[in-house]
Amino acid sequence: MDADLDQAPPAAGGDASLATSYLSAESVDQGPAPDLGWLIDEAALPQVPRVRLLLRLWVSERGRIDRVMLMEADPPGPWADRAIEPLPDTLMRPAQRGGKAVPATAVVEITADLESMR
Repeated sequence: MDADLDQAPPAAGGDASLATSYLSAESVDQGPAPDLGWLIDEAALPQVPRVRLLLRLWVSERGRIDRVMLMEADPPGPWADRAIEPLPDTLMRPAQRGGKAVPATAVVEITADLESMR
């Protein structure tokens, strides 16, 4: 297998329209990025001063988030899974390689300073 490609985890529900291989973040000219910001369930966030999520995303060449993997949550807890449920609805700009939109993975960190949100 090409070292630049990454296999997606098994599809939940078996959606055959998902890409089967995604380029790694290191092998694209520009990684995928949200158009307007991340969609998360803010009501699920714990009542602490600051939260942090580390996520791995599989983003299609159309800019759709095909998969989300929670890598780390601070503070740890079940809130994180609830908070990222709406994340696949985030509008994304797809990764670019050679001027062409391509499917790619990305590791992203999402933080929220809840003190400033109050």
